[in-house]
Amino acid sequence: MFILWTNHPYDKNLNGTKEHVARSVAESAFQFKQAVLAEKPRYGTPEWLAERAAMSAAVATPPTPATVTFEVGKGPIDGQLSLVAKCSRGCTARFTGDVHTAETGDLKLLHSCGDQSGPVPFSAAAIAEYRKLKDKENPNAPHSAQDAEYYAAAAPQESKPSKYPPMPLAVLNEMKQSIGK
Repeated sequence: MFILWTNHPYDKNLNGTKEHVARSVAESAFQFKQAVLAEKPRYGTPEWLAERAAMSAAVATPPTPATVTFEVGKGPIDGQLSLVAKCSRGCTARFTGDVHTAETGDLKLLHSCGDQSGPVPFSAAAIAEYRKLKDKENPNAPHSAQDAEYYAAAAPQESKPSKYPPMPLAVLNEMKQSIGK
């Protein structure tokens, strides 16, 4: 609630000031005749603008920008090798995909902590370390996007099982006869 102190309980310098307090504090101050309900100024009035300017001036210096650190290691639960970007404010991005995606420069940490600095690209050193560890983990993996396309095209294709059961031979023969072949 927004109250106006008339007889502040412990700081007489606050008499005549407005303050936003919890409802229980306001009710107690009303009972002891220490404050009255303060009307908020109407939106857009000069009083409202003055109050907003005072509130803006009271804001401390802007927060320091977030710093991002990069780590390469195994995941705590699945044990999978991952490239991790950690923000100093708590947001985290974890990448476990192939090295080629990491090397294209498309990996970025999008802050969910409210930092307005924009997406942060993963560091080249962290990506190089990720590639080195990924190569140790799987030495026969393709080393470039072209290699990956080549190996994907050359890999034997698995046939997908049909969702329909096989048709009996008698039914097939009957269908051929009805068509005239």
